[in-house]
Amino acid sequence: MSDKKWELLRAPTPPNRIEFKVGSGKSGAKRAMVLSYMDARFVEDRLDEIMGAENWSASFDFLEWGGKPFVSCKLTVMGIEKQNVGSHGDKDPMDACSHAFKRCASHGFGIGRDLYDSPDIWLKVGTDWSSQIRDTGRSLVITDDGRKEALRIYMAAKPKPAQGAGKERK
Repeated sequence: MSDKKWELLRAPTPPNRIEFKVGSGKSGAKRAMVLSYMDARFVEDRLDEIMGAENWSASFDFLEWGGKPFVSCKLTVMGIEKQNVGSHGDKDPMDACSHAFKRCASHGFGIGRDLYDSPDIWLKVGTDWSSQIRDTGRSLVITDDGRKEALRIYMAAKPKPAQGAGKERK
């Protein structure tokens, strides 16, 4: 694979493709931490766009590890193979497929790796939809306003590339 393709795969995640979810906090809390992540469709789109749909594939195996269900994903891009696992707990097993696929793409090929450098994002919790995070009494749900504020905080904290950054010195 060419250096240019590696660079394109590892390019920062576009702001419109960054997703957010509540990472920590509980019902009754005043604030909750929000985590950034990428959707599996973003990974598929980036691979299709840069490598071509015919030049990558993913396969999955369902397995058990320590009595818990896991999914193993093998992602092959232009003959380079990477493997990782994902879990789903009590959720839909397809969540584990998506989790394993995204881990392969990030850890193996650098897609979305910038999201791991996300700043700590804390948002206010309230009981109505005008809150940044809504407390339903059973769970915390990020609202549209919360997503907008999380993206604003994320983008403000991203380091700006220095003049000539990314160029190797000879």
